[in-house]
Amino acid sequence: MNVIFFVWDAFRTKGIDSAPMLSSLANNNLYFDKAVAASPWSLPSHVSILDGSYPDEHSVVNPTDNPS
Repeated sequence: MNVIFFVWDAFRTKGIDSAPMLSSLANNNLYFDKAVAASPWSLPSHVSILDGSYPDEHSVVNPTDNPS
């Protein structure tokens, strides 16, 4: 099984229609249309994706923080 995981900041689903390759991926593969972020900004959300915990658990809430 091949897995491609795309993470975009401030990317809306209506933007997929303007990119034919992305539209094809969304139409022919698994697509999560009700996904939510663990945090309102990127760094804690990305750490949560990779770590599997919420920002209050991994303590990355500022740009200079390191995961514990």
